[in-house]
Amino acid sequence: MPKLNVPLLIVILFVSACGTPASSTGPVVESVTPSHGLGGDYRPLEPAENFAPEETFYCAVLMRGLQPGVVVSARWLYQGNLVKRTDYVVQQTGNGYVGFELANDSPPWPAGQYSVEILVDHSRAGTAGFTVP
Repeated sequence: MPKLNVPLLIVILFVSACGTPASSTGPVVESVTPSHGLGGDYRPLEPAENFAPEETFYCAVLMRGLQPGVVVSARWLYQGNLVKRTDYVVQQTGNGYVGFELANDSPPWPAGQYSVEILVDHSRAGTAGFTVP
């Protein structure tokens, strides 16, 4: 029977039992949902993957660990190019939705692939894609 190196086995078990280090205690993005509208609490109304060329885009961001003063931003992109960035300074504490919208001042939206990137204090925290057919 082969000899087992017990000290090495103990180290391997200890490292795998420790897992990864805990993340910071800052806000966390749980989901990013493009939709056809937002409710009173910024929940998504009619989540969507496709939008008509004349529609306003809405995005509901479910977050936990919100803290006053944190900046949550939405970067709206068309085929990888920045269309607009919108910032929101958090006022509340706890868990909930943050909502964003993007209207086109000169409709229609061009057909193609769009995305919205969510940043928390300038660090990318989530993204979602959608299409204007």
